[in-house]
Amino acid sequence: IHIELDGDQTLREAHAIGAGLRRKIIETYPQCDVIVHKDVARET
Repeated sequence: IHIELDGDQTLREAHAIGAGLRRKIIETYPQCDVIVHKDVARET
């Protein structure tokens, strides 16, 4: 999964968000393999 995060977040915060998302997906779909790719969100 590809997610876009606020570029002002720390690496620790970004990692925690990605890990939490991965955990929730695996809880819901235990048979899946999940890789979370993080990018800085584009400014609008």
